[in-house]
Amino acid sequence: MTFKTIIIAILVSVSIAASAQQEEVQVDIVEQQTPVVLISIDGFAFYYLQKFKPKTLLKLIDRGTTNSGLQPVYPSKTFPNHISMITGKYPNEHGIVHNTFYHRELNAQYYKGAAEKEPAWLTAEPIWSIAEKQNIKTGVYFWPESFATRVAVPSYNFYYDSGVDNKKRLDQILFWLRMPADQKPGFMATYFSSVDTAGHLYGPESEEVKLEIEKLDNLLGDFVDALDQEFNNEVNLIIVSDHGMVSAGEPSAVYWQDIISAETLERLTNVTNGQTQLLLYGDSKTILDARSQLLRASERENKTLYDVYLAREFPKHWHMEKETPQRPDLIVDARPPYTFINTNGYVQLATHGYDGNQYIGLDAIFIGYGPDFKARHKVDKFEVTTIFELVGHLLDLKMNTEQSEIVDVILAQ
Repeated sequence: MTFKTIIIAILVSVSIAASAQQEEVQVDIVEQQTPVVLISIDGFAFYYLQKFKPKTLLKLIDRGTTNSGLQPVYPSKTFPNHISMITGKYPNEHGIVHNTFYHRELNAQYYKGAAEKEPAWLTAEPIWSIAEKQNIKTGVYFWPESFATRVAVPSYNFYYDSGVDNKKRLDQILFWLRMPADQKPGFMATYFSSVDTAGHLYGPESEEVKLEIEKLDNLLGDFVDALDQEFNNEVNLIIVSDHGMVSAGEPSAVYWQDIISAETLERLTNVTNGQTQLLLYGDSKTILDARSQLLRASERENKTLYDVYLAREFPKHWHMEKETPQRPDLIVDARPPYTFINTNGYVQLATHGYDGNQYIGLDAIFIGYGPDFKARHKVDKFEVTTIFELVGHLLDLKMNTEQSEIVDVILAQ
């Protein structure tokens, strides 16, 4: 592992003729790990690399380490995947099972950022909390649940504000890197939503997506130039996305409230529409009634619109075996390009959230660049949960879990 500075002891002897005294001066320079910067580009599909050929990202791939796709956890939504990245846990383990969902014990609906006021929403410790407890300062300029009060919060922390332009976010990272050693964060993270927003509004093939990628890629080019020139490549930079993007639109809309009867809906404890999933909570009889109704309407023009799973039937790779307050009793899982729409609801041109194990268009990106990453090194696909372990290793943190072989493979050790 690369270190920016090492402990140095300097002994200086000074002879003073008049008193024949000898003075010793000892100077200690504190050991510091190479800073780690984590950047997430929400909704940047793996296939965008070849479709739009962003110059900076492709240059970083050539000069650093990449893989054949970053595998999102289920569901391939923004909050579950960002929390998995920084906790190393699957959604049912870290508590944030969707962008919105119901919690039986709290009898409440999750909203983005809810873990600041109610600690019980988040059930795993983020990497910044672990670092802070080991005397490594951290800085976060927008990341889901960075203000969660159950754990230690970053030393420097910003509430999400979509009005803050992308350049300001990168400028803040550079500001942190320029701070004196005793104030500078060892771990920094930031997040960009502009590519994801363009994908939802205009579709993944659109000129608008191309333009947003070009603008962000140019900003990243300036940022990387600053890293190289000011910090002599002594920063480990990790660029990721949380999921890809799949075309949808009005022809693929499923108006679910026309499928489940009003009487059944009244008896259910909660139904959360997650767009690519319906999450149902209730007693066994009501859940089975809803299941029957949903199965009868699951096909359209000889095409299966969605799959229906009771909790005991959840696929193993969802990692939802354990019964928790947030785990649904039934999940209706849409197949691309279908989406669940509320009555009079808005239909997006593209979306994500589908099972990433089933659809390659949901693959995300991973790029590592810096002194601990080997140039022109490509590894096999791995899951977003690996980012937690990788960052912990680069920061030399004491972790509660054993290091897996994949980190050694990524770092070519």
